[in-house]
Amino acid sequence: MIGRLGVLNRTIVQLHRNAPEVALDDDALKRIDAHLQQAYDIHAMTDEADARLFAEQAFRCPGIHDRTQLVQRLARARSGEISYVGACADIDIGSTSPTERNLQRKDAVT
Repeated sequence: MIGRLGVLNRTIVQLHRNAPEVALDDDALKRIDAHLQQAYDIHAMTDEADARLFAEQAFRCPGIHDRTQLVQRLARARSGEISYVGACADIDIGSTSPTERNLQRKDAVT
């Protein structure tokens, strides 16, 4: 976790900006960090913006990465064909439920 502390802090800022209504208690921070670890270790993400987007999506919408639409995007990103942020830019995950609104964050690159 210490190695990801800066990324975790920037993910929290991003999440607070995109979903200010979300409570960020100790449990939430642990879950966000676990999602970041998953992004880096399981999905081999090397770009911070990709990992932050992945973590935000996973935190706000548990199980979202099991959906075919995102499994395909993750595969494209893992192959190096495109960044994960780029792979998610053309999908509207928000159309499936109000809690998933705007998860294809183009601002995740900031």
